[in-house]
Amino acid sequence: MVGRAGGIGGFRRPLHRRVVQRSIRRAGTGRAGWFGGQRFSFMRLFLDSHSARLDKKGRVSFPASFRTALERFENRSFYLRPHHLLDCIEGFSEPALEQVDASLAALDAYSEEQELLSLALLGDTSALTYDAEGRFSLAPKLQTHAHIEEALVFVGLGEKFQIWEPVRLERRKIEALALLRAQRPSLPRGPRP
Repeated sequence: MVGRAGGIGGFRRPLHRRVVQRSIRRAGTGRAGWFGGQRFSFMRLFLDSHSARLDKKGRVSFPASFRTALERFENRSFYLRPHHLLDCIEGFSEPALEQVDASLAALDAYSEEQELLSLALLGDTSALTYDAEGRFSLAPKLQTHAHIEEALVFVGLGEKFQIWEPVRLERRKIEALALLRAQRPSLPRGPRP
């Protein structure tokens, strides 16, 4: 018996499997897809945590999944800055940094708020690229800010990422979990298809 779609063995694949596979293919091209009523574009996001070590020259390997996320923008460039509130380094893709700049541009020009935020968010931001082996040099100023001597952890946060000294990251995770449990924040629902 042949199904309408003529799938394997003449049977049609279930609808939910086709939808998931189509969504995964779209994500693989860096385009957004829909799954379970939620919009996603996984390949453009920085996800998961990745441990790494600085070599003797101060270089570190950029995680492969982070490189894949950047290459979806057809760009090897990324931006690092010392976090203005935490003892870590914050990283952005070019589109994410452009969003920060657009938010700053929406503030009153020459206002104290605009100037302070611009100085904090863009004043020490450095543009970087990784080499053919996926390595980049982590500036000594950034290492000092994040208290990184050798071991470090890349933490994906969606459209941005952070680089932490491992012990400080564990402390921050404990603090964050305690705050979440106390405050119980929720995410707004996104638009439905």
